[in-house]
Parts: sequence; C-alpha cells; structure tokens
Amino acid sequence: MCKNKDVLSFKVNKIGDIEKPERVFLVESFNKTLVDPSAVEILNFLPKKFSKIGDVDYTNEIQRALDKNRNIIFPNFPILINDNGLSISSNSTLYFRDKSLLKLKSSNKGSYSILKINNVDNVKIFNPKIEGDRYRRYDTSSKIGEWGMGISLRSSTNITIYNPEVSNCWGDGIYFGMGSIDKPNFNIKILNALLWNNRRNGISIITGKEIFIDQPQIESTYGTNPQAAIDIEPNKPIDLLQQINISNPYTKNNAGYGILIALNSMLDYNKHHININILEHKDVNSKYGLRVAGVISKPKLERLEGSINFVRSNFYSEYENGEPFLFNPNYGLLPVITLEKVNIENKTDKIKDYLNSKIVEDLKMNNIFIID
Repeated sequence: MCKNKDVLSFKVNKIGDIEKPERVFLVESFNKTLVDPSAVEILNFLPKKFSKIGDVDYTNEIQRALDKNRNIIFPNFPILINDNGLSISSNSTLYFRDKSLLKLKSSNKGSYSILKINNVDNVKIFNPKIEGDRYRRYDTSSKIGEWGMGISLRSSTNITIYNPEVSNCWGDGIYFGMGSIDKPNFNIKILNALLWNNRRNGISIITGKEIFIDQPQIESTYGTNPQAAIDIEPNKPIDLLQQINISNPYTKNNAGYGILIALNSMLDYNKHHININILEHKDVNSKYGLRVAGVISKPKLERLEGSINFVRSNFYSEYENGEPFLFNPNYGLLPVITLEKVNIENKTDKIKDYLNSKIVEDLKMNNIFIID
C-alpha cells in the first residue's frame, strides 16, 4: 500500500480489497418504467446455459449485442469481460440494473479500457458498475503499466453518464483523453460518480471542453503516482481545458491529492486559454486536499491565459502530515488562480495558522489569491 501509513484509514476485507464506501450523495435505483421500450435485453445474446456469477467470459456476446442494438439493458448479475473491453457506438443508451456489474477478467496488460466511449456522439449510460482486476492480475507482483481504465472517453461529444461506480482499476476510474481523430471531448456530463480503490487516479482529465462533473465521490486512490481523486493534467499543448466545471466533489483518503492540477505539458510558444472551476470541494484525510503544480519556465514560452477558480473549498484532516493544499514555486506562466472562501479544519496545531498573512502575500506574488 502507500508508504505513508498515516494518510490511509482503509477497511480491508479478506482478499485485500477496500470496502465499498457508503454513498454521500443519494442516487436513484434502476427503474424499468424509465427504460426506452425499444431496449433489448443482453440476456438474449448469452448462451442458453449462461453463468450468473461472473466466472465465464462473455465479451464477444456483449459486444455483438452492443453492435447490433442502440438501446441495451444489462442483466441483474455480474458479467466477466476480458481486457479487449467493450466499445460503445454513437446514439446508444445503456441501462444497468441494481446488481449489474462488468467484472474484468485477470489481465497482465498495463493498459486497457473496460468501457470504451471513443470517437462517438450522443451516448447515455445509466448506473454502470465496473470492477477492475487490481486483485486478479495474472502476476500480482508485476507493476507494469498504469493505464488500466474503467471508463475511457476519447474525442467524444454529447455524453452523459449517470451514477457510475468504478473500483479496483489498474489505472484510473474514469479517463478523459484524445482519440484517433485528434479532437477534445465536448459536452460531457458525469453525475454522482462513486470511484474507489483505483490505483492511479479516480478521474483524469487530459482534454475536454464543456466538461461537467457533479457530486463525484472519490475515495482511497493509491498505488502509483499521482494517486489523486481528480487529476487535471494535459499531455501536450494541443489538449484543451476549457469550461471544466466540477461541483461538489467529495474526496477522501487519497494517498496523493484530493484534486491535482498540473499544466506544464500544455506550455509552448503559442497562446492557450484555459478555464477550470471547482465549487464546494470537500476533502477528508487525503495527504493534500489540493495541489496546483508549478511549471518549468523556459525562454519564450507563452503564459497560459484564463483562470482557475476554487469556491468554498473545505479541507479536513486528522493527521499531522495531512495538509490542505500544496503550492510549488514557478507560477509565472500559469493563469490567475483564485481560492474563494477556504475552510480548514485540522485536529492538530500544524496548520492552525496556515493562512497567515505571510503565506497569503507569497501566494499573491504568484497570481494566487485567497479571498475570504
């Protein structure tokens, strides 16, 4: 587990897994009356004597159902799929029942995506439940790769995912990246996500425009850096981060960060505009509630334009080594960063005076403003 034992307070069951957290935000259960009448049962594509305990690989059967139909209902039991994952087509709607589960078969791949929403438009997914292979690797001692994703969204448009639950992935719970058509994700909504015990990040946002994430609950992210609940980190200058809006994120017990923003890879010799807004963030007992990483300054690099805004952030820690936020030097090329109405509660005296005048003045010198 994480070297920093003080940061983590996990409950562990017999197989070394972490118990599913109680939901902080209420969500609706599967309701058949809300399902499109044309929706097709995946059961119709399974063999006659199918397994209901998630021990038989039905990847090919499920993919065939997804290819032939645009409205699909998953059965009320776990289904085993392999590391080829499942690809979703444009104009699809998927419904998961209360006990539905996509369970990844043991893999040794360092990179996979269980549910792939890549280069498509107009998709809705209700209540997906996904479990990675973190404790079912062929070689449990191997640390190869960090890109095993529960849900990947790449170069897709008009996507809404309601109440996803993703756990035990080798990399990230949900990943926003660039696909083969080299365009950012656009108009993506993730509502009421519950993500826990994923190895690298809960959510990674590499590129996107008009991304709305509401009430994500992300806990116990640990295993390989950065170990963040939410990591906003472009890979290259052509990635977009415009109108990234995250409201009411609840992050807890993450070995790295509640929220991490690292923009160094976006810098080049052209102007780029970003806009990130995070409202009502609450972090409990992560090592750092928030980190905005500094950048490496080089001659002639253009400063990023736009803004990064945090409004009504709340940081709680029971540990001496837990800190509300981490700011590194070298912010001269970043846009203005504003923290409005920050609340810090800590059971130790270590950060009682964290927002003293000296720190506030130091931050202002680097375009970081803390507003009461």
